[in-house]
Amino acid sequence: PAAFGQLRKIIRFMKKRADACPANFKSAYLLLCAGWMVYKHKTQEALRYYQEAEKEAETYNQLNILSVIHQRRAELYQQEGMQELSLYYAAQAYQTNELWGASAVNQQLLQRFPGFRPAETRRDTNDAHNPLSTTTHTTALDLQSILKALENGWNSFEGLLSGSSGHSTR
Repeated sequence: PAAFGQLRKIIRFMKKRADACPANFKSAYLLLCAGWMVYKHKTQEALRYYQEAEKEAETYNQLNILSVIHQRRAELYQQEGMQELSLYYAAQAYQTNELWGASAVNQQLLQRFPGFRPAETRRDTNDAHNPLSTTTHTTALDLQSILKALENGWNSFEGLLSGSSGHSTR
């Protein structure tokens, strides 16, 4: 489909941005690559990209991107029938969302992962060794978000990022 051609353009665009400014774009680029590998049924490569993306997001304190990474890993492990790992990453996503105040996303996690119990795996946010804080204000775009936007009429990546000018009038 045409959306996949656009998606490849977006990944190339993000690669250029990631090369120019890794602190702002590398984790998002790696997240997109992981999503592409999931789509292509290359689980091991996807997991490698998720791991690299997680490292970058933690390095630059990008909590919202880190949360998406954890959630996508949980979904992948769920698809693969690895329930324990799926619940572990759902817990990681939940904890990260708590740190930056994404309670609505956490409600969705509770619905999506019925065996998940957040109180059992809660991270101590006062831990001095916790690399995460609540000061991140970046926008997380992953493969699923971009595909959904393209399907709903967004016709340019710049418009998708700005949230205003990229929507087609169909």
